[in-house]
Amino acid sequence: MPKWLSITTGADVAFYAGKRVSLPERRGKVVVFQTTASRAWFLHRVLRSLICCVLLTLVSMVAAAGRGHEARWLAKFTMAFSLAIQCVSGVCFALEGSILAMIECFLWIPTYLTVVLALFWEKRFLHFLLLSVVADVAAVSVQACLVDGEYTASFFRNNVPVQGCVLFCLMLWVKVSRWHALQKSRKLVEKDQKQYERVWTMHVGCDREEATLRLLENKVASINLRGHVCRQHERKRFNEITSVSHGWTTQTPDFLLDSLGFRTVPNTIDLSRPVTSLDQLYACASVVNAIVLDKLKTWALQSDGMFPLESASGVQTELEFRRWSDVEGTQDEELVKWSCLKKYHRATEKVTRSYGYDTSRLLDVCRHAIIFETIKDLSRCLDVIVGDTDVSIERIKNRFSRAYDPDESAGYRDFSINLRLVTPETIALGVEAHVCEVQLILKSFANIKTLNGHKRYIAWRNWRGL
Repeated sequence: MPKWLSITTGADVAFYAGKRVSLPERRGKVVVFQTTASRAWFLHRVLRSLICCVLLTLVSMVAAAGRGHEARWLAKFTMAFSLAIQCVSGVCFALEGSILAMIECFLWIPTYLTVVLALFWEKRFLHFLLLSVVADVAAVSVQACLVDGEYTASFFRNNVPVQGCVLFCLMLWVKVSRWHALQKSRKLVEKDQKQYERVWTMHVGCDREEATLRLLENKVASINLRGHVCRQHERKRFNEITSVSHGWTTQTPDFLLDSLGFRTVPNTIDLSRPVTSLDQLYACASVVNAIVLDKLKTWALQSDGMFPLESASGVQTELEFRRWSDVEGTQDEELVKWSCLKKYHRATEKVTRSYGYDTSRLLDVCRHAIIFETIKDLSRCLDVIVGDTDVSIERIKNRFSRAYDPDESAGYRDFSINLRLVTPETIALGVEAHVCEVQLILKSFANIKTLNGHKRYIAWRNWRGL
């Protein structure tokens, strides 16, 4: 009764069968086992495993050091390297004449390929992980079919698709964890969302407000926005544009800046060169912030806009909103609570979580808000902003639209405008290409968006990974 069955895989000399069979009466042929490993076997089993272990250890060390971005790319390189070695090993086995070993190597290529795709295409991570499980089980099944039928069941018992089982458990754990996080986040803002929905129903139920909402949607549809996707872009380089075609007078030559390619042309946008530096965004936002603030006061003055006021005693029990027309020039003007630049850690979170490390999509580093009593006042402010010749509107998000899904923002609604200020000051300072955000908010929604309510929203956002 043979307990060891030879299979020329190049990986193992023989494997344990453990199945009782009837031996033939006639003597069989002599099988000679190769006791020395081939070069292909060494490449496939030893060298690849050793290098991958070293690289994965390095990935863990880099991740532990807080360099998540570098660790992700190193992990991608590790799996891509393993896939490449798998392909090379298959070719080497074929050149050595080990056909079964070549087939075994090629059978595992889909498994490694799906893992690599899962790492590079993170939005479809779970889908590729499921494909990897299927590929792993299929590879073991095909290998079993290559074995003599008497030993197929024994092969399955001794070659369980461990990798596929581990990946399946990982995928199941991710799914359950994601479901738990969504449920927890939903319960966290459930009360706030009901309040937002109640306020929204009140506005929609009023005939006058509903008519104003329809008018607001028509205004948004009539605004001529740019055809390109809204991003943070840089100016055009001096050596890439002619002064005649843009009516721009040539400045005094600067040979150093010209040779480095850093000299730019005012009031131009290079759509082929998005901003890639978060520090650059913050530098531009800090410069343009004061200019936006002056514009904000003008817009609020013409549309009965309000701003939040801090308590004179320093103890903030509830938010108080006052019209800018009532506050301007008085002592209460110093109590106005202006918005600050987006916090750096939140900007980093947003770029990594939501924008796939595309810094140019971050449009609200410099952001401000104006509060309104009615939708009519809000619509009037939109007219003022659109009619401002210093404003270039890049994008509008109308969360007051009936087509908007309130679950995306836990029931909260506002009117968001991404714009650029093209004034002599911004052009002189080189920040006319920077996109800012102005939020037009109804007072009824702002009252619910208290300090504690905003903390719950932040926790909801973090649980959902936004």
